[in-house]
Amino acid sequence: MRVLFRLSIGAALLAAAMVANVAPAFAATPSHDTITVTCSNGFSRTVSANAARGVATSLAQFNAHNHKNVTCSAAPGAPRVRGASFVTVSCTNGFERDVNAKAANAIVNALNAYSTRKNLGVTCSHV
Repeated sequence: MRVLFRLSIGAALLAAAMVANVAPAFAATPSHDTITVTCSNGFSRTVSANAARGVATSLAQFNAHNHKNVTCSAAPGAPRVRGASFVTVSCTNGFERDVNAKAANAIVNALNAYSTRKNLGVTCSHV
């Protein structure tokens, strides 16, 4: 009986140590760093590092929707953020895209800033 008790305590300690070792690898690490997203037409915007890839892709697709040959990219080092949930960003010109919920505000702000800078008269929001 005493041996079984010691085995169960040892197994519980081992399991707790394994979870403590592996858990940080699966946790989303929020970044407070910023990265600049730059487009080939001269537009650039500094955004959260976690939203940089989504902003760059959304700006490029927004331009493609408007039949503009403009490419956008995030500066090197932009992390890939796993999307747990997605929201739809829609614009008054008919552009719609499902984006990572964590990056949605940054994407909407960048699209609205781009529209203002280029005098497009388009407003974007997420639902």
